Amino acid sequence: MSTRPYDRSFALAFVSQAIFALANMLLAHYARWIGFLGGSTDDVGWIIGIGSVAGLVLRPWMAQFIDRVGNKASWALGYGIFGAGTIGSLWLYDLSWSVYVYRSCLVLGPALVFANSITYITKIFPDTRRTEAIGVMGASGLAAMLVGPYIGDVILGLGSEPRTREDFTTLFLTAIVLMVVPFGCLFLIRVPDTRNRQTRLRLTDFVQTVRRYWPGGVLVVNVIHGLYMSVPFAFLPRFIDDAKISIPGSSELGTFFIAYAGLALVLRVLTRRVPDRRGRRKVLLVGLCFCGTAAFSLLLVDSSRPWLLIVAGLAGGAGHALSFPPLTSLCLERFPAEARGSGAALSFLMVDVGTIGGAPLLGLLAENYGWHAMFIAAGSACFLSASYYFSLSVPVWHERARRRRLGLANEPSHEVAPRTKHYGLPVAKSSSEDAAKIH
Repeated sequence: MSTRPYDRSFALAFVSQAIFALANMLLAHYARWIGFLGGSTDDVGWIIGIGSVAGLVLRPWMAQFIDRVGNKASWALGYGIFGAGTIGSLWLYDLSWSVYVYRSCLVLGPALVFANSITYITKIFPDTRRTEAIGVMGASGLAAMLVGPYIGDVILGLGSEPRTREDFTTLFLTAIVLMVVPFGCLFLIRVPDTRNRQTRLRLTDFVQTVRRYWPGGVLVVNVIHGLYMSVPFAFLPRFIDDAKISIPGSSELGTFFIAYAGLALVLRVLTRRVPDRRGRRKVLLVGLCFCGTAAFSLLLVDSSRPWLLIVAGLAGGAGHALSFPPLTSLCLERFPAEARGSGAALSFLMVDVGTIGGAPLLGLLAENYGWHAMFIAAGSACFLSASYYFSLSVPVWHERARRRRLGLANEPSHEVAPRTKHYGLPVAKSSSEDAAKIH
């Protein structure tokens, strides 16, 4: 583990991730591409949901692949898969079966890339700064959100109708050209070699690893997070078009994401050490409440009040900035360095579950009952998940308070729960924390 984690390799990884995220955010307009090919809002939900199935099915092998061959090889593969999905999308002329294949590549590629970035930074940062590391690296994606959707809107004509095939071709080609930079940076990054050559690419091995280091109830929150994230990142462009929302001289989607990513980036920098110092669970709960508020804020947006997109964007950005680092860190904390690929894969796998189950459901709600029904469902799910995780966290806080009253050993920087009980969820024994009787 590096004594100076913010070194040249980290800077290169940050730039690589930022440019890749920019290419990925250009495709935030994918729902409009589906509409151009003749798809309905319902089709958007099914294509986004089914497109995530590949990520869900392959994540166990993806995790073992990372642990076996190392970060660089699997990182490059992720870039390649995303590039193949982008190029393949240029060949689509209707909503045939191939749209699901290419959409799957656009989900699987980033899944592999982001899993690698998470495992990489947890190897070079000490455990006491893991949440900070996840937040700082995640800031690269937030920076891309500031400009990616806006650039995409400019390419597509800032809401001009009808959009042409040439507009979408330019969009996809721009994303492909941008991928040159991430590939170049990747070859210059020095990554600690924690490969486990004995790791076998078998589902049973992944299951055994997950059972051994099971994170607990936080995975439920991952599922709900995946459902909620499909609102701004999948359905919002279609909502803007259907509701005839227009901001003269500006990009509606770009305006939303400038507010979203701008505040998220500022909060991510200002609060990068708050979760590790003040409590990851507390920060996560606040973030979930902001996510729910963002979904309900979209109820107020219509053609007469287009600028309320900014309010929804600010709430969503705050939720994203505060929820993602502690959520990921809480999932990873029980996995040792040689199994971090499996931990990251499990975390993102549960997000996929939320997207696969949630996107089609939200699409059906929007198609049959209107957009307001979809926003209410997504917002309610966020608040319910916050209530659920609060109920799991109360015993954790009571245990910490008890230890302080008894003057026991200093608390670890991360929050833990009594190991003897996990509210119906199996837990594995953690030898590093046996003395404290906590996990």
